[in-house]
Amino acid sequence: MAQQAVQTLEPGIGYSRLKKWAIDSNLVFENYTKDAIVVRDNGINFIPNIKVFAHFCAGDDYAGKANNIIIQENFSQSSGEGAKEALIKERQYIELLAGAPEDEKFKGNYNIRPEKKDATSRAPGISIQGESEKGKWEVGVFLYESYTQLQTIRNKDAICN
Repeated sequence: MAQQAVQTLEPGIGYSRLKKWAIDSNLVFENYTKDAIVVRDNGINFIPNIKVFAHFCAGDDYAGKANNIIIQENFSQSSGEGAKEALIKERQYIELLAGAPEDEKFKGNYNIRPEKKDATSRAPGISIQGESEKGKWEVGVFLYESYTQLQTIRNKDAICN
């Protein structure tokens, strides 16, 4: 599901197309306005397995194009496989966004961020940031007390200009 989201939800996707994708993927609408949509899985778990935040350059008609998309995928630590699965997917997403490595190395310039800081906590981890013709991207793995989070951010500010 999340890999499909990373492939499908790229900067410039239209509001209606993202909304249709969310419905087709059986996601629940947590919040939506004319310039933002937040969807998640069915909500059975306290921490959603997948959550998508999208911000749009919108007018008054819910017809804008997404300029910033955040895809969060959470893995339980109870089985001990959460971090491993998140790291494997992180590499797959980087290959998808940056291109396949040549000689076991990714070509290009990248930035690295060592931890995630948000309003409630600091989660140790690492994220890799890059840029392509489709915009900027960041893929990171962060460790929380009871789960591991794989977060993918895609944005392209030029869409709003």
